[in-house]
Amino acid sequence: MLVRKDLPSLAYKAVQGAHAVAAFMRFNEGEWFNETLVFVEATKEQMNIAKTKARWRELPTSSFYDPDMNNEQTALAIGCNKTPSFLKNLPLLE
Repeated sequence: MLVRKDLPSLAYKAVQGAHAVAAFMRFNEGEWFNETLVFVEATKEQMNIAKTKARWRELPTSSFYDPDMNNEQTALAIGCNKTPSFLKNLPLLE
């Protein structure tokens, strides 16, 4: 789960991540890959790169676009069994 680094608060980031998980579950017929959620912070550019890399690897993704932020992407869920190497350099949500 990637959330935008520039969002105003931890609570806001957590809610955006939850929206992305809900969208992921809806679009992937409730299929989740394990019991783990990892939240990392990313810039807009890092989020777009991660989305592209996930698609190259044929990993399912789901983005959340917040209507209160001009429909900008604020979170991205990626379904996988273990954390992809392309996410390991991103900091955990604090």
